[in-house]
Amino acid sequence: MNVQVKLFGTLRMSIPDYDPSKGIWVAVSEGATAGDLIASLDLPHGKSSIAVVNNRVVGADARLKENDEIYIIQRALGG
Repeated sequence: MNVQVKLFGTLRMSIPDYDPSKGIWVAVSEGATAGDLIASLDLPHGKSSIAVVNNRVVGADARLKENDEIYIIQRALGG
């Protein structure tokens, strides 16, 4: 199944030729979770990212569905 992913912050630089207005379409297996998706993209600081699925903040264990729109937002880090 396919989901649309939009990256925010410096995560955008992780995907060559990334177009923020379109995002990217990613094929994931049935039963995949937000955490599975983030891990598959191999993003820097991916484990500390926040996933928003269809405008709702979700945990890493949230199951994805066909055509979901996922925003991946890098947490603010520092001290």
